[in-house]
Amino acid sequence: MLEKLRSRVLTDDNLEKLVTMVNEELQSASCVLKDQLDVIDAELKDFRARLSPLYNALGTGKLGLDELAPRVREQKSRQDELSKTRVQVS
Repeated sequence: MLEKLRSRVLTDDNLEKLVTMVNEELQSASCVLKDQLDVIDAELKDFRARLSPLYNALGTGKLGLDELAPRVREQKSRQDELSKTRVQVS
């Protein structure tokens, strides 16, 4: 009985169809993940751009650490979260 089932279900044609379906699903999932990574990368770039002037202001002495620390900490925390998410997605 098991042999009859194998011979009728596990045909070359059925296996080829299965492989095609799996490949399509993997490609679709890959596109979704790539889109997520693109969004995360754009956000990370934005956060780096936001942090740069803060670091420059601190380095040049235009603003003090007490004034900048909360904002830098907030930006850095969000950047770290995005980096962790990126690792999980990829």
